[in-house]
Amino acid sequence: MNKEQLSKSFPISNSFNQSLIHKPKNSIITPRLILGILLFLLAVFSQKTLLQTHLQGNLKLNYSMLCGLISQFQVMLSVFLVLFVPKSGYITTLSLNLFACISASIVFLNGNTEVAPGVATYIGTLIIITIIYFLLKKIDAHVQELMERHNELLVLYEEVASSEELLTSQNKQLALCNQMLTEKEGALQELAYYDQLTGLPNRSFLINTLETLINQAKKDKRNFSVVFADLNNFKKINDSMGHLIGDNLLRQIAERWQNLIAKGDILGRLGGDEFALFITHEHSLEEIKLYVETLYHELSNPFYVENKTFYLSASFGIAQYPRDGEDAYKLLKCADLAMYKAKKTAKNNVEFFTSDMQAYALKRLELENLLKNALNNNELYLNTNLNFMQILKNLEASKLLSVGIHLF
Repeated sequence: MNKEQLSKSFPISNSFNQSLIHKPKNSIITPRLILGILLFLLAVFSQKTLLQTHLQGNLKLNYSMLCGLISQFQVMLSVFLVLFVPKSGYITTLSLNLFACISASIVFLNGNTEVAPGVATYIGTLIIITIIYFLLKKIDAHVQELMERHNELLVLYEEVASSEELLTSQNKQLALCNQMLTEKEGALQELAYYDQLTGLPNRSFLINTLETLINQAKKDKRNFSVVFADLNNFKKINDSMGHLIGDNLLRQIAERWQNLIAKGDILGRLGGDEFALFITHEHSLEEIKLYVETLYHELSNPFYVENKTFYLSASFGIAQYPRDGEDAYKLLKCADLAMYKAKKTAKNNVEFFTSDMQAYALKRLELENLLKNALNNNELYLNTNLNFMQILKNLEASKLLSVGIHLF
């Protein structure tokens, strides 16, 4: 509802408002009042003249009828002045009718009973105009109250309209802020879970996704495969050609592989030249190997960067849930071990994880630790006579033990 509609909703017309409220209160004597007084006095004079003429016997018309008409005229004139002239109209008509009533009463007391209806008319007029006057005051008070409420509502409407405009402006600002926050949240999500170079899921995203896949596979009692891929000799390209070319190659590899993977499978970049692929559907070992070999063979197609041609290769290691592990880190570790085995096997660049790979890795780690400890404790020396180097240490009895490693 607008301001104009709100104003029209109140049944207070301008003319009614002006007639009852906005009268010229500062002006006591008005043309209406002067005219009313003159007419009233003329009526009184006419009644007096008619009475004298009637008493002289010279009146040819009906005296009672003429006096009645004049009395009715005085009543209407009195009501008119009370209604359409402010407070002064009531005081004036009250005074005139009281004066006329007293004059008629004196004539009545002198023995002329024919003026009795006139006396009654004046008394009735006094009562009527008094009732009308006080009713008008009461109506005026109600109208004033209504108008005050009307004005209050108009002010309230203006405040509400102003508040609505302010709220609309604030809502627009909030919507804009929300849009900015959503965009920033998306950007943060992109930074947190996606590789900025290739656009593929990053390590954090892959690990979280792998944990989700494990939980779902437990419920469905099914298996899936984790593939760990590492580009062969990619460091040489970065060192010799620069990281810009290396980054360009990584983007091309990601794009090619992304076009090859099946729907529902997840390809991501772990970092550097390492990638991971989650094969979420169940397949036989042969099918999985053929699937991964498509990625391997794709690298045999030439890559072009800055008018240079590159031929790449990669090693792939495959681990299966739940056979090789039941948590994300163990599955990635097993796939990583299988990938290192593939790197050492020149004839086969795709390897499935086996338990002996874990044993070999532990044995190798133990040997590396022994050698590091021997170096730190100066337990290595060169025996020129025997043409071999001995490592001296007895781990159990703290006795020196000679281990020969032939030198070539």
